[in-house]
Amino acid sequence: MLAVEDVTQDLAGGRLELTARLFNEAAKSCPTIVWKPSEFDLIHPTIQAFSSLVRTVGVSSKAVRIKQFDALDLESFKPWMMRLRVVESGNDFEYMHYGEFIAEAYGRDLTGHRTSCFTGYIQIFFQSVYAAVIKRKEWVLSCHEPPSEVFVHTWRRLVIPLENDKGEITELAVINVPDNEFRAGFEALSEPILVLNDRGTIVFANKSAQQLFGERRFSSETVSVSEYCGLDYELPKLEKDPGVQHKTYFQERVSNIKQLIVHFEMTSNVAYYRGKFFFVVSIKPS
Repeated sequence: MLAVEDVTQDLAGGRLELTARLFNEAAKSCPTIVWKPSEFDLIHPTIQAFSSLVRTVGVSSKAVRIKQFDALDLESFKPWMMRLRVVESGNDFEYMHYGEFIAEAYGRDLTGHRTSCFTGYIQIFFQSVYAAVIKRKEWVLSCHEPPSEVFVHTWRRLVIPLENDKGEITELAVINVPDNEFRAGFEALSEPILVLNDRGTIVFANKSAQQLFGERRFSSETVSVSEYCGLDYELPKLEKDPGVQHKTYFQERVSNIKQLIVHFEMTSNVAYYRGKFFFVVSIKPS
């Protein structure tokens, strides 16, 4: 495994050779790294709006004074924002704030934790990018593929260095949004949708499911359908060339509302996503 110091030096020099190697060894595509990104590079409207707000203090892709940053109206961005404190002389970074929408997509709130809590290639990447930002004292846009257990296709983040009155980078502000065409589509559906991995563990529940069965984050837990919503579920067998599989189950469970018996129709389909098979289960009260 590559060392953080080497990857940091590579990134700070505007190179991607070691980062590409780091991700390729993990069977992931090479991230995109853009130093001093323009508004056209940012693409996502939330990141663009955040960038425009921060630029009102009079800086363009350089370090921002903490006092100036704190004076901005950041409330609408907080669900997508991370704020990190530089610790151990820049060898680690502590999450002072971890936005609720990021935690929802990742499956865990990391407020109070450090980047060293990650493992493997992603830990090296995070620490290297943040350390390179400190070295250059410049904004950076990164787009990377997360580990497969995270139900996100790409994380798109803008990292802004924050300096104290002495000009030292002591914090980082990050706006971080997930790209996932499946997640967006499932959230738009009125029926409850669960997405399971090939072991039958839930990796995602849309808002309709969370309203019906309760709010929960799944990426960092091992939760089955029966544990989450009290319904017995038979995981369909994957064929060698599964295509799209469709199977309907009729279940009944006792609801938590006045102990009424509620009948549910469960429909399963197979989706191939990021090199893995997932089961998409719709649950309709009947």
